[in-house]
Amino acid sequence: MFLANEYQPLILDRDDRRYAVVHTPEKLDQEFYQQVRDEINAGGIAALHDYLLHVDLGDFDEHTKPPMTRAKRDLIEVSMDSVQRFLLDWQHGEIELGQDRVAPFVPCHGSHLFSVYRKWCDRSGERSPRSMSQFVGAIKSIPRWRAGQSLPTYTNLNNTAIKNRKMVIPPDELMTKMGYIVTKDGKTQQHWLTECFFKFANEGDFDA
Repeated sequence: MFLANEYQPLILDRDDRRYAVVHTPEKLDQEFYQQVRDEINAGGIAALHDYLLHVDLGDFDEHTKPPMTRAKRDLIEVSMDSVQRFLLDWQHGEIELGQDRVAPFVPCHGSHLFSVYRKWCDRSGERSPRSMSQFVGAIKSIPRWRAGQSLPTYTNLNNTAIKNRKMVIPPDELMTKMGYIVTKDGKTQQHWLTECFFKFANEGDFDA
């Protein structure tokens, strides 16, 4: 256990399994702290120790993951690098493409997404944006995300000639959760990826 007054006392990964984070409230009035001192002087430390030794923990044991508190979620968000913050904004429909358009949260071409990321960095004041290879590599390292792999798609929705494109593909569960997924029902992987490619490219005025 450690205490800190720092806004970011340590860096936490999104899937951290070690730390429980608690944000303390604002400083209370002097009377409260006098009551704490009185309690300590009256044997409060021993009483608290005895309580903790006998409290029923239920199914909590040494393998139980720490709770996800609001304070921990905030610290994880602060710890994110620019790519992670960008992906989170993209997932939540907060990446603007101009003229009241937002970037749809669907599979898209890696270069298209990188272009949107660089513009997002400019607007966000990000001083050290990633290069294209770093951007793709960072996405590849996130569990269940796919990036950098050349995948077969169609030239367009009216031409079934195969055209390989390096797509970025978010996890299905995230796309479904956010309601942006282009349905896969009855479609081949190539057809679905092609639909997604053009949905994103058309919103951002990218060349096919």
